[in-house]
Amino acid sequence: YYYNNGVRNFAVIDDCFNLHRQNSSRLFDLIVKNKLKLQLFFPNGLRGDIMTPDYIDLMAEAGTRGINLSLETASPRLQDLLKKHLDLDKFKNVVDYIATQHPEIILEMATMHGFPSETEEEALMTLNFIKDIKWLHFPYIHILKIFPNTEMEEFALAHGISRQDI
Repeated sequence: YYYNNGVRNFAVIDDCFNLHRQNSSRLFDLIVKNKLKLQLFFPNGLRGDIMTPDYIDLMAEAGTRGINLSLETASPRLQDLLKKHLDLDKFKNVVDYIATQHPEIILEMATMHGFPSETEEEALMTLNFIKDIKWLHFPYIHILKIFPNTEMEEFALAHGISRQDI
């Protein structure tokens, strides 16, 4: 409907691209098969460690012009703490692949700093991860804000941060 009415740019905000590569590949295949001329943007932070070169190539062929990858932290300890469990080596390979093989794709990455118990060494791991990328259009470096009555507040309190500081 939108395409038939002249819309060609789409921002896709949906976790199916983080959770089910086969279904999203079907969508990209249909776009290519039907020769739709689209520009696709994924601004919500895709999980880079589940992407593969062939999947990225298909995304590009279908018209992907912007990908935001969600790293948060390059510290394996903090990855476990956040229960994200990114495979950091796979994530780095995906970032490098996009940066070198698809420079036409606007590459963004979201990181966070200020986790309770984060060390200077861990913060530098994340900053160095960003610096080692050949080309990153928009590195987003967020500072964590701890809100009352959240799991992060409980964690902060357990690690010596006072309620007053929160």
